[in-house]
Amino acid sequence: MASASALSPIASVEVSHSSLPPPSNHLSPDSIELGSFGGSLVPSQTQGGVNYRLEYVIGEGTASIAFFGTRLGPGGETPVVLKVTRPSFLSRMGEAAMMMIRKEAVALGRLNERVPATPFVVRLLDSGSVPVPTRRGNVDVPWNAVEYVHGGVEGTMLHERLDSALQVSGYAFDLRRAAHFVHCVSEGLEAIHAVHVVHRDISPGNVLCCGADTNEVFKIADFGIARPIGLGQTFGENAALGTPGYAAPEQLFPGESQIGPWTDVFSFACLVFLALTGEDYFQIDGPVEAIIASRETARRRIADTAGLCPELKAQPDACAAIDQLLARATSNEIQARPQSARELAALLSPHLEEAPMSHAGGRRFQSLMLLSRQAEAPNWNWTLRQRPQTAFIAREVSWDGDGRCLALTTSGLWFWTGSEWQMAPTHGLDASRLRFVSRQAAGRWLLGGEDGLLCTYDAGGVRKFGEQSRKTIFERAQGDPNDIAVVAGARGDSPALLFCVIGGRWLKPAALPKAANITALARSADEEWLVTGRDLQGQGFVARYRPLLWESARIQSPKVRAYLGAAGHPVLGLGLAVGASGTAVTLRGEVVEHEVLDSTADLSVTALDSVGGAWTASRGALWYRAHTPGARWGKAWSDDSLGTPFVSLLAHEGQVVAMTVDGAVLEGRREQKR
Repeated sequence: MASASALSPIASVEVSHSSLPPPSNHLSPDSIELGSFGGSLVPSQTQGGVNYRLEYVIGEGTASIAFFGTRLGPGGETPVVLKVTRPSFLSRMGEAAMMMIRKEAVALGRLNERVPATPFVVRLLDSGSVPVPTRRGNVDVPWNAVEYVHGGVEGTMLHERLDSALQVSGYAFDLRRAAHFVHCVSEGLEAIHAVHVVHRDISPGNVLCCGADTNEVFKIADFGIARPIGLGQTFGENAALGTPGYAAPEQLFPGESQIGPWTDVFSFACLVFLALTGEDYFQIDGPVEAIIASRETARRRIADTAGLCPELKAQPDACAAIDQLLARATSNEIQARPQSARELAALLSPHLEEAPMSHAGGRRFQSLMLLSRQAEAPNWNWTLRQRPQTAFIAREVSWDGDGRCLALTTSGLWFWTGSEWQMAPTHGLDASRLRFVSRQAAGRWLLGGEDGLLCTYDAGGVRKFGEQSRKTIFERAQGDPNDIAVVAGARGDSPALLFCVIGGRWLKPAALPKAANITALARSADEEWLVTGRDLQGQGFVARYRPLLWESARIQSPKVRAYLGAAGHPVLGLGLAVGASGTAVTLRGEVVEHEVLDSTADLSVTALDSVGGAWTASRGALWYRAHTPGARWGKAWSDDSLGTPFVSLLAHEGQVVAMTVDGAVLEGRREQKR
């Protein structure tokens, strides 16, 4: 499959992809000229058979205009954002702009060379140019197509998610969410700096968000004023660039050459203050005030803000340490700052450890429930993102929170980027001996199989985890071994075993007597997992596993030949198991409910969204049950033309992505009220 290797850069456009407004009635001359392309097709110049349909204008920036569009290719349809350079900008800047476009296209295109590419930077899909009729005649203007980020009910922009948290809880990000935010942004910056580019506008409008709860992902967007390290010329020789209050002082001076990764570290520190407090670090009105403020030694303290979460406010030593780190990272002296984003993140992370009795998960869930009720709408729109493949049959699929996934197939590891399949490197592993793939964290997966193999897998390669007997075969896993994870396996002729790993340490395995195999694992409560499989008599079973108590027990459930899928929601204490003959078993704490959706349909997989909405799939059909009390299952989609079973589901509130055994990808989105 072809993948983009170049970027046509454009200036920052602050766009919320979660709600796409109709075209504005107050468009600039450039918008009127480019707006004539609404509804037209722009052919790809790098990918055969691919066209982009421009739908309508969704935002404007200094140097570009953004369209919501659809990528139409031989494989299927993908929503995208097309950013088209303004004709007036090209006319004004001339060769300087084109030189920047060429140089940055080479540098930033390298972000897509690693498989899987970083999830913490908005993916660049394609680039090209299109002739635009203007008052000065036809002008060839560069465009680039970037990943469409679906934010869901919490919004796509960072400020939307912070506003949501403040509205419901009274404070900004809790400790766990703040630590995850720091990780995402720092790793995104590391990826950008690794290809020798400085972003130079790390600001709230350039951080997009998708997913929710443990699946949340923060992505760096908009490289409009980025430039390769060492490149002296920029878009305007006398222009102060960046967002005041977030831009480092060295980039606010005309002709300044001391730009480097430390420049983005300054901005990153300002974002950390915002994520923790909901307030700007530097409360200024323009570039002049920003320069003055950055030269002062005094800095704001996080404990003086109203939006700091109680868990951190109760730790004055941690607050003081964070204050010192942010002050150092925003020093006017470049040498005093941490020289990389990863270094700053490593210094911050010990102070962002979650308090033992934190109730942040419950408060986050209340926020999601409120937003979900406000966004309730009955209709779903369905898109076939990818048609069936002939290159492989998927055995196991595990989704990241942004709709990308890693698949273990009959022809090795494959990676779905959201728009195409790419063969993923195995880094020396024998793929034929692998048995499962499971998401560990954003951009990282667990792989396991024969000979006691358990390892982490990401763009950096493979790192084996722990040691187990070579006689052990690992069949399934769920969780993060650095926190807590459950791994299902077997040793020789022994019954199926359940292993637990806590903080990197293995507990004694527990046996499931009379269990022939385990088909699925799901965390249904803080210290409880739901387990499904088949027993030695050829009957399906559902069981609870409590690893800290070293106990497992079967749950009374209808007799069917197999239970195949499981999903859990620890905050709700909710578990769901599905299997043959259309059987669904729901656990609400200690209460067990049984339902038959369709006795002629075998349910192969299931998923729960962030507010407890339930999905399951049979061949050629998807079923949905809302999170509201008394809701019943109903068929949400059906199409007999997709003839193979579904092998995996990803569910967010208002969005579901499903994949078949032969690699077809179906996406559904609930219509949002406007």
